[in-house]
Amino acid sequence: MQPTILLTSPKKAWLLLAASLAFVILGYCLAFDVITDKAANANFRMIVGIVTMLFFGLGVPVAISRLVKTKEALRIDDKGVHVLTELTGKITSVPWDDITGFSTVRINRQTFIVIDVINARKWIHNENNYIMKVLMKFNTKNYNSPFNLTANYLNISTPELLALLEKYRVTYEPAS
Repeated sequence: MQPTILLTSPKKAWLLLAASLAFVILGYCLAFDVITDKAANANFRMIVGIVTMLFFGLGVPVAISRLVKTKEALRIDDKGVHVLTELTGKITSVPWDDITGFSTVRINRQTFIVIDVINARKWIHNENNYIMKVLMKFNTKNYNSPFNLTANYLNISTPELLALLEKYRVTYEPAS
């Protein structure tokens, strides 16, 4: 079976850019009192506005980088599942020998695909990035696996991605 490479979606990058810019503008309006002449809680509005601009302003360079260069976000091949972690910029490879299956979890109308692995503690122990280690521990505690995927930023739907992963798993799972 040929490797499947999924790239980041430019359409979704445009949506991220538009939403980020909209919230930055809203934050500016709050911070610098553009909407009303006088506010009862001017300091509070300024703080909320500045925090909004800073937080959503981070989405602008991310969206622009996704628009300028679509990246390989996920590769599925005979060796396993290889996921690009945007937080660290590194690719995490989970071999088929360690994958026991896939399941889904729904959080606030968002469906995630959980990669069920044999020994979650091994993956957490081998992670060097502190933030990623904390996230992996959280995922393991709540979803019994350190790994999960979302199709939000890919050119594929969640049911299609799950079907594709299962197809590869059945083909490449090690003999018991």
